[in-house]
Amino acid sequence: MKPEPLTVARRIDGLCDSIGKKSSAIAKFAASEKLATALAEYDKAIELAIAQLQSEGMPITIIKDRAKGMCRDQLFAVKSLEITWKAMLSILKSTESRLNGQQSINRHLSEL
Repeated sequence: MKPEPLTVARRIDGLCDSIGKKSSAIAKFAASEKLATALAEYDKAIELAIAQLQSEGMPITIIKDRAKGMCRDQLFAVKSLEITWKAMLSILKSTESRLNGQQSINRHLSEL
């Protein structure tokens, strides 16, 4: 049973709306600069921890690893935001792929 052209057109229209909403959400996320801020805070925390550990006389060979451990909360925030960003992009790509499929169906329906 072949899909009805009107049904396919409605699906295409819905997917276009969905892509627009997802694109807006991605733009808002990027504009919020949350990820950039979290990265800056992590970098600052690492530098402060390194300075603190150096002043305490800790051996240089373990300072960086120890500083990373001290800043795990900031790293968690960065990783969490990175995952959110990648998930948003993946969802957008998935929706675009569904749109391409519906457009292909529409094209074949118009050829019949």
